[in-house]
Amino acid sequence: MAVGRAGDRAESTYFARAIVDSRATLHLSYRLAVRFVQWMSISGAASPGTGWWRAALPVFVVLDLVTWHLLRRNQRFGLGWRLALDCADIGFWSLSPLPPSQLYDNSVLIGIPLSLEAGFRMGIRAMVFPVAVAAVVGTVRILDGRSAHPFTALWLVLGIGVGMAVFSYCRRLDEHAEAERRRRRVADTRWAFLVGQNAVAMGADSVVDVIEGLVPVLGRPGEGSALWRLADGWKSRLAADTAAQAAYLQVVLLGWESAYNRHPDLSARVEIHLGEGTGTTILTGRQVAWLHAALDRCDLRGPVPVTLPGESQVGRPPGAALDLEIGGRRLRVPADRAAAVRPVDAGPVGYALIAAQLVAVVLPGRGRVPIAGAGAGIAACVLAAWWSHRQLLERGPLARPAILRATVATALAVTIITSALMTEPINADGDTSYISLGLMLLAFIGGLYADGLQRRLAVMVGAAAVLIAVLILVLTPGPTDTRSFLCTLAYSLCVYPMCRHVGRSLARATERHLDETVTEDEQARQAAFLDGQESVVDLVRLARDDARRQLAAVAPRLEPALNELVSARLEEVDRRLLSLVPAAG
Repeated sequence: MAVGRAGDRAESTYFARAIVDSRATLHLSYRLAVRFVQWMSISGAASPGTGWWRAALPVFVVLDLVTWHLLRRNQRFGLGWRLALDCADIGFWSLSPLPPSQLYDNSVLIGIPLSLEAGFRMGIRAMVFPVAVAAVVGTVRILDGRSAHPFTALWLVLGIGVGMAVFSYCRRLDEHAEAERRRRRVADTRWAFLVGQNAVAMGADSVVDVIEGLVPVLGRPGEGSALWRLADGWKSRLAADTAAQAAYLQVVLLGWESAYNRHPDLSARVEIHLGEGTGTTILTGRQVAWLHAALDRCDLRGPVPVTLPGESQVGRPPGAALDLEIGGRRLRVPADRAAAVRPVDAGPVGYALIAAQLVAVVLPGRGRVPIAGAGAGIAACVLAAWWSHRQLLERGPLARPAILRATVATALAVTIITSALMTEPINADGDTSYISLGLMLLAFIGGLYADGLQRRLAVMVGAAAVLIAVLILVLTPGPTDTRSFLCTLAYSLCVYPMCRHVGRSLARATERHLDETVTEDEQARQAAFLDGQESVVDLVRLARDDARRQLAAVAPRLEPALNELVSARLEEVDRRLLSLVPAAG
């Protein structure tokens, strides 16, 4: 019953592989929390008085550790053997004499790690898991003379839904980021193509100027020919197109000079003097901002010569670093690297997890929170999820501190709503996990954002966790059973190690993905740059051939001196084309 790699969504994207890398941590942290509750709770399935079940608990803990070790060593799903183990595990614990309510929810929760992974890897096809569990466990209980509750397997459906939500949401963010990168890449390649054209066409002693200067001697070329295109304002149109997408160094420096000289102190005025061929060097928007800030710090006065020391405009790639000699000082404008890939962020899914559990606790026999209270908590989660999603789309990882603060507020709201509106106390026999859903939300998103967290935010999250625990004790009606309270905390906090691992895995995967995409984008930009150079070289070649044909036609009417001049210019064009061919690739 194993799932082949062709149908495994965990193989589809870099973020999916990174999240699956955390499955061993999820399995161990969650299963140990369940075992702790089974042993610690007075009504736990392995509490005193359960006989064989209490004696068997260490064996199942060892089995959990062995499974954790196997999951760490191999990334394959292994649904067949894991499904068989989980069915046997849940079936065994469902036969425990405790809890007396006969609702074996805690036993079914053993399968949550597998259901989450199945939903993530398989999508809707993962529904085979709760169906199998309901069939096996129901049969075992009926054979033992007990009643079966197939709807208990809905907890596994919830796990599958969360797994599907994580995959779908992360895929949506990834597709949005990829579409944004493709749009940026198209714009960058168009810009790089123009930079390549400028590298050949602009500057001092441009080959375009040489061939264009022959037109007055040869006469008007044929319409539509390459020589006609050059004579018809091709270079000026190139300058206009380039200025719309980038900035010429001359424009940048003169613009800074104008802004800098807006003061009455004539002794501090600056006069920029550009060296020949310097002004047509192209800078990106980020390089312009950097250069302006650097010039502000230079304390320049009077005449300031600006040159490119040993710089060849023909061979300079788009966005590359640029060395300038400004008033006798060497200034290096850093390279403009491609924008970072927007990382995948599963944070808002945590709100969906809490909202789904609030839906579950209002079902008959599942909890003791009124529908109105659960509805208010669900509304708070939905609103926070929507807001967090919008923040991620607009600001990317910079939105995480704001999302974490919203998480603290939502977690406190959910805790106050569920604790204050409970109709029964935290006692030994009740299912109390729903009163600490706010703490679970804090552990989920706090774990994802833990690495690189600012100290003041970390203190805020820690203080909120303590406050939530206090609120649970203060607001819950009636006396509190200490052991049940500790079990409640264990259930809530067990998601933290898994989310911490997911956050780290996603960060590493994003870094690797960034390296790959930056390399691809820079290669595309470099290729477009070379294509731009080659396009001008090809245009000049065609214009040269046009000029030769036109010279042959008008040569009998030209004075010998002009004939020699045109021939010499064409030979100069040939020499420059030979020097440009290596640069143009």
